[in-house]
Amino acid sequence: MESGSDFLDHLFDRRLKGKVDHHLFYSHHAKRSAIMPAENDGTVSVASQLRPTAKADAASVQGYDEDHVSILSARAPLQRARQILDAAR
Repeated sequence: MESGSDFLDHLFDRRLKGKVDHHLFYSHHAKRSAIMPAENDGTVSVASQLRPTAKADAASVQGYDEDHVSILSARAPLQRARQILDAAR
C-alpha cells in the first residue's frame, strides 16, 4: 500500500465504530533504516499503524515486539486473537 494512494486516502471514509468491534494489533520490532523513523516494524512506521482514526474506533489496541510478518504467526498475538474470538461467541 502506497502512501497517498486512493485506497489509503479513502480507507477511513466509513467508520467501523458502533457497527463492528475490531481490535488493533500493531508490531514495533524496529529495524534501523535510513528512510524510516526509529519506531517501525521493518516495513511500516508505528505512527502509520496507530493512525488516530483507527485507534479511536478500535475496541482495544495491543502492540507486539514483532516485525511486519512475524506478528502473523507469533504466539502472543495469536493467543490474544483467540481470546477475543472466544469471548465473542
